[in-house]
Amino acid sequence: MTYPVLANLEGFSVRKKPTFATAIFQAVNGRELSFGQQAFPVWEFELEFHSLPSETENQVLNTDYQHRARLAYEQILLVFLMSQGQGGRFYYQDPSDCTRTNQGIGVGNGTDTTFPIIRDWGTGTKLIEEPVGRALSSGLVVRVNGTPTTGFTLASDGRSLVFDNAVPNGDVIQADFTFQYLCRFLEDVPDFDEFFKDWHMTILKFRTVNLGFRGAQGPPAPPPGPHWRIYELNMPAAHTFAYLQNFVNGRVVSRNGIYAVGIGYDSTGVRANGIFWDTRNLAGYNTQAPINASLHTAVVWGVTAADDDGANWTGWFLDPDTNSITPCVWASQIPNPMQGSDITTSDAINMSISDDGSIGTGFVELAANANQPRAAWWTNALDATYNLLPQITPNQPSSASGIADDNDTICGLDTSGGVQRAVKWSIGGATETLLDIVAGDTQSSAEAISADGTTIVGSRVDAGGARHACYWVGTTLTSLPFIDGSDGLVAEAHGISFDNLSICGQCTDGNDRYIPVIWQSGVPVQLPLFSDSTATDDALVYGISDDGLTAVGQCMRMGFVNPVVWKYF
Repeated sequence: MTYPVLANLEGFSVRKKPTFATAIFQAVNGRELSFGQQAFPVWEFELEFHSLPSETENQVLNTDYQHRARLAYEQILLVFLMSQGQGGRFYYQDPSDCTRTNQGIGVGNGTDTTFPIIRDWGTGTKLIEEPVGRALSSGLVVRVNGTPTTGFTLASDGRSLVFDNAVPNGDVIQADFTFQYLCRFLEDVPDFDEFFKDWHMTILKFRTVNLGFRGAQGPPAPPPGPHWRIYELNMPAAHTFAYLQNFVNGRVVSRNGIYAVGIGYDSTGVRANGIFWDTRNLAGYNTQAPINASLHTAVVWGVTAADDDGANWTGWFLDPDTNSITPCVWASQIPNPMQGSDITTSDAINMSISDDGSIGTGFVELAANANQPRAAWWTNALDATYNLLPQITPNQPSSASGIADDNDTICGLDTSGGVQRAVKWSIGGATETLLDIVAGDTQSSAEAISADGTTIVGSRVDAGGARHACYWVGTTLTSLPFIDGSDGLVAEAHGISFDNLSICGQCTDGNDRYIPVIWQSGVPVQLPLFSDSTATDDALVYGISDDGLTAVGQCMRMGFVNPVVWKYF
């Protein structure tokens, strides 16, 4: 997208300040802990104008004082109108800080071709690095090991260098360039006064916008002390949006915390592709790729879960021949559609995958079950047939959402007495067990199960309609608390760590938005949003790694849904 540029006009004073966001916790004994929530500062600017000459937009222009530029007022107001106040973005070139010479960009590793453009602050060894809003092509000089090169292009957004070939391992990349800040206004209503055909404006306020750190090199080390940080996952080429949860809550992050899986839509908005991301690159925009779909011609397909090491994925695709949703498993990215003798005209979805990648769980819709979803499991192999799980009441909805490491204990939901209930099954024992609810509850659901099969997480709805995040040990229910400031209406749990101590999910706050949460030993900890998030942006957490230090989900940011990963340092 092309943004307007705010003109540099002479004759005004400038106020400039870096700002950070810090979470501060103070215990009753006075001990205080503070955790930084931003890797980079947000710069706030205040420009003071005393005179803004204007020739007007009228048929008869104001031509007085021809020795002066008469377009200053128009230049300021046009950028404001094009940005629609705070809603849009624009570039600003700060005269006091807009160029770098011999700026270190990165070091080649023999694989990467894309490097973010950064600028140093400081002198000697006391330096911090910060991404630029964009670099200008004019005057751009790039050197590899001190030798100028033309074997690169400047990315369309001006934020990274894309080399024609991978930069050799150990080669140092430097650049000379002019850069601009990407900004937004801090107010929706500017204040102009006209006096003797000149316009006056007291102060124009705006701030920079951080869009993540794109490329192969990660951000600077976080400040001392443990804390959560959020990173945006990259959008696949030619895709308009992607997210980590489609129809159901599967294990959307591998247990080692490396691979996240989901679905992305291309520019048509119709074709959807299963996507996986490698979250080890903390550059904000992480590596991603569509998962191979060569064995079928599906227009819509997605991935719901990854096994322990990310070698196998499970999900579904829309079969163009039958117009039905078919379960599928990918072994080393090779798709193996699974079948069922009487579901050729109905839908079936593989919702989760076992630790070793051998078993998938989900549901099938059968004519014999009044076309209601029926909980089932598959052996993950080409053309594998489904195995139905027991039901409390025939012809009622049920589904299986998770499986423990024993490849036997499965969690999900079934219907009892017209009420949706959280349940667990044993494949070997062919048994089904209802999980406890509180008297008066109208429904409950199980979303995920721990590795050892002892703990199941999900939610319950009380008699007043409020949804509570909860977990079961055996069949015994424990409700999780809402975060401070929550409206107490909705809380949901979707994943659990290997030690059963960290549970991920979300709560609604007092502004009717979802806040990402990790319950650590039952205590809710709010995960960060992006520094440029607005009051209406929210986030959902769908999966957590074995060690409880990586969580994945999606975040609403500036009106768009973005797949994200949170890391704990």
